[in-house]
Amino acid sequence: PVCRWEQVASAQQRAVAHARKAGRARQEARASSGYTIALRDGPTAVADAIARSEEIVQAGLVDRQAEALVLCSLSYLEGMRGNFDRARELYLQARGLFEELGAAVLAAHTSLTSGRVELLAGNAEAAEAELRRDYDALGVMGERYFRPLVAAVLAQALHAQGKLAEARELVDEAHELADEDDIETQAVWRAVAARIRAEDGAIDEAEQLARESVSLLQSTDAPVMQADVLIHLALVLRDRGQLEEARGVLEEARDLYRAKGVVPSEAKIGELLSELAVDAGTVSS
Repeated sequence: PVCRWEQVASAQQRAVAHARKAGRARQEARASSGYTIALRDGPTAVADAIARSEEIVQAGLVDRQAEALVLCSLSYLEGMRGNFDRARELYLQARGLFEELGAAVLAAHTSLTSGRVELLAGNAEAAEAELRRDYDALGVMGERYFRPLVAAVLAQALHAQGKLAEARELVDEAHELADEDDIETQAVWRAVAARIRAEDGAIDEAEQLARESVSLLQSTDAPVMQADVLIHLALVLRDRGQLEEARGVLEEARDLYRAKGVVPSEAKIGELLSELAVDAGTVSS
């Protein structure tokens, strides 16, 4: 199964230990970077994931590309706990390292960190700028591994600003480019498409897309991804007047964010639940 991050973390920990025992410092560094990605995206609480990742950085990594990947993980984790200034320092440092190493593709994938940090910060315009730059750069390179997910997250940033026509184009692009087993991209483009279709008035199609998005991630242990798409489903349900079900879905997302320690997103859920309570009061009155 894909996105089983606890299993990945355990496997990477073993790889780090074996590489260290064998004196393979470069392999140790690369396994360490994979370990921090699993800590970031899996169920490990943000505070614990940051502490473990910082230990890796402080111990030193002989592979600078691996170091940059660890900095990306730390950046997103700092964003999750609302420490946006630190998150920005880290993603800029990571991009600079990739550029210095001539790792053009990896440099152009850092918006998957910076864009998400800015979305967490509520700055969709800055997220768009980050993601658009890398989307265009990856297109010039003919790159097709990172670009579908960059397109899907860029569509999310565009939708957040009400740029529906541009968001539609990027959703279509992500749909066309994404491999079937690229679960994250498949889930994200459906979630954004669901919101767009709801605003177009195609509410049945919107709900179907939103439920497909949630279903794709059910077998994973990726709580932030799961909670993110649950919000889209809840908002589609709200749009069709299913307020009680929408509330239940939002509470499920809130619990996932709370367990992980994603402070800005948990706060956003609180605001949405308050709005929903107002809507429900208006309907009942």
